[in-house]
Amino acid sequence: LLPGTLDLIREWFRTYKIPDGKPPNKFAFEERFLPASFAHKIIHETHEEWKHLVGAQEDGSDLSQGLFLPGKDKLNCSTVERDTKIIRNLSETNLAAMG
Repeated sequence: LLPGTLDLIREWFRTYKIPDGKPPNKFAFEERFLPASFAHKIIHETHEEWKHLVGAQEDGSDLSQGLFLPGKDKLNCSTVERDTKIIRNLSETNLAAMG
């Protein structure tokens, strides 16, 4: 990278919402750049939590250990199909709650 590139990218992320009337973004870690290994660790942890949430454990367990959808049958299908159904069910539930 050219010198100053990361600073310019951070500044863009700080200010890109200002034209819409929003305040500048703030950054954690005293605005220090962290190593890629830190980002990879966060991505991995978040992915593992997501898999647990939707019941996508590799051992083939069902949703009883993960996300519970009241009034819905267990979703017995492939992971992609199951995830799609979960997202649709949550969307329908949220839309119904909004009136």
